[in-house]
Amino acid sequence: MSGDSFVLADLDVLGDDETLREQADAALDAAGGGEPSDTYQADEPTRSVSVTVDYRGLLVDVRLAERWADRLDPARFAETLYGVYTAAMHKALVIEMSARDDERTARRAGQAPPPELSIEEQLARVNLTLADNEARLLAARRAESLPGGEDADETEWRSEHGYVTLHVRGGMATGLTANADVLGYANAGVLRGDVLEVFTDAGLAVEG
Repeated sequence: MSGDSFVLADLDVLGDDETLREQADAALDAAGGGEPSDTYQADEPTRSVSVTVDYRGLLVDVRLAERWADRLDPARFAETLYGVYTAAMHKALVIEMSARDDERTARRAGQAPPPELSIEEQLARVNLTLADNEARLLAARRAESLPGGEDADETEWRSEHGYVTLHVRGGMATGLTANADVLGYANAGVLRGDVLEVFTDAGLAVEG
């Protein structure tokens, strides 16, 4: 699995310090490195779909190849886009939470730099954050399996042209669906605009 295809479940939250260290190092390698950045990018293998998020995991941009439908089945577009978005978001989370130097984070918040954390403290913070996010995702999936759970606390955001619908539960994107019958004929620029629109409307994108 490539770095851009890193998934949250790759990092187990159980184990001793040595195990956690090895798992964190593996997760960072899968995420494409350990250097913090203002933005993080993930790509679909054919480079037809690319997603960029900021250090908080908010969507910054989506890029689609002009003839993306020649390389990617339109029926798989929504699933693929959501997977690439999730990979970019997890990449940002792992690298940001694993950064040994918190000075940049402190400057963003306008605060004095916090004391440097030991490797054990860094690993504990990474794992707690990952565990919390994984628990929220699992809770959302469990809710879908309960009677009436599919509609519980879920909001749908439909794009202006009707190409895509973003599903949100508990402030997190839980899925993306699309009208595959017309996607193959959609202009790449218009489709990109629709995707950015639903994420912005849901509060999951950088505005402006």
